[in-house]
Amino acid sequence: MPSKRSFEKKKSDAIAENEARYGEEARSRWGNKTVDAANEKLRGLSEQQWEEAQALGEKIIERLKQAMAEGNPQSAAAQELVELHAKWLRIYWPEGLYSPQAHVSLAEGYLAAPRFVQYYDSRAGSGATEFLVKAIKAALKG
Repeated sequence: MPSKRSFEKKKSDAIAENEARYGEEARSRWGNKTVDAANEKLRGLSEQQWEEAQALGEKIIERLKQAMAEGNPQSAAAQELVELHAKWLRIYWPEGLYSPQAHVSLAEGYLAAPRFVQYYDSRAGSGATEFLVKAIKAALKG
């Protein structure tokens, strides 16, 4: 089945790209066991799950734009954004790894990493990463 092989290659390529870009940092921060488990979870996604994750990523960017337009990281739109982001993380993170504290910790790391700032700001507008982090903290730290 060429389609299945193509999809499996897509996942393998994504894992290889993530390892090349973030592997060293991720392994030093969270350990080999966690990163290997995340890679296995990604490898195990069905094509439907993969497509849902991609669509969710796009929805996060759209909701981030909407929430930023409101300007309030505690708004209903911002809270929905945080829920979508948490759902997206759970797709990729190994079972049992997600917690509100882990989510906040990851978000705080976004501001220290230019590639994350560039990722969100280039898609949702200048200041998007900072707004996302404020929304996550507002929702999950109380």
